[in-house]
Amino acid sequence: MGEIKGDEIMNKHKPFPQNLKLKARENRKAPTKAEAILWESLRGHRLGGYKFRRQHPIPQKGHFILDFYCEEQKLAVEADGNYHLNEKQADLDSSRTEILNELEIRVIRFSNEAIIHRTDEVLNTILDALQED
Repeated sequence: MGEIKGDEIMNKHKPFPQNLKLKARENRKAPTKAEAILWESLRGHRLGGYKFRRQHPIPQKGHFILDFYCEEQKLAVEADGNYHLNEKQADLDSSRTEILNELEIRVIRFSNEAIIHRTDEVLNTILDALQED
């Protein structure tokens, strides 16, 4: 077995770009109504015992901030406002999902309206996705 050098350990977890961390922190301070509702059900291992992070930065291939992320199951949950219906934004979302899938992160999306008005249905869908093999 080879010896692990200090620089290998340092390079294993590359630091996040500072602006990405700042943006994630800003997003956590000002959640949308839908994000606040969903976070109340996801935080503190409340959904099936799974741990979620809120506004979690992903520094690889485009520097993304995921609305909610369960690292254990590599599942991202996105809360999409009306601007995601715009064709250009929909194309960006699709590209972003492809990149995240390349990183072996599954992505599920819900409209803000679905989160607000059909919360139980959304939570059941998330739980089903978490329990998939």
